[in-house]
Amino acid sequence: MSLDAQNMPYFRKITLELLDKYPISKTGYSFLTYNSRVTTVNTFQKKYSSNSQVKSVIEKLPSRVGSTSRLDLALVEAKKLLANGSGSRPHARKVVIVYTDQDQTGDAAAGKTSKAMEAEGIQIIFVVLKMRYVPRICEEVTPNKESCIPTTKEEPKKTVDKIDKVLKGGTFRVKNKGGCSEV
Repeated sequence: MSLDAQNMPYFRKITLELLDKYPISKTGYSFLTYNSRVTTVNTFQKKYSSNSQVKSVIEKLPSRVGSTSRLDLALVEAKKLLANGSGSRPHARKVVIVYTDQDQTGDAAAGKTSKAMEAEGIQIIFVVLKMRYVPRICEEVTPNKESCIPTTKEEPKKTVDKIDKVLKGGTFRVKNKGGCSEV
């Protein structure tokens, strides 16, 4: 995620709502933040034993520092987090949810990395928080426009319902109730 401090409360509400819908009993969680560099907050090597542990991490995630959002670097790191041997569950569905509130840099490289991720079966969902438009890069990194989810001032539950709809339909489908991995 790459978000201004003013949008962090909204992000936290969305993510906590998503955690309620996809608890750790069904889903593995890992987090990274990005701006001009990427910081991995947690990898899949550390297994959470309760939803409250994940909530604690969500509450402590930092906002973006600086004005640059290098999505290309974030996707490279997310791909590493989901690679075999990284601690992610080998047979679990792999999903990366990108949260942002500004234009991204690294369009061409992000597009190339996302295509490689898609070829490996990793789904990317792009959630745009409180922007008046969907950034052009969204089309570069997602296989269908439904995977770009703009939000304004809607209730977090509505945003989570949109994410859930993308997970259950579109290019990628939920094949079983075994859960997914979010980065």
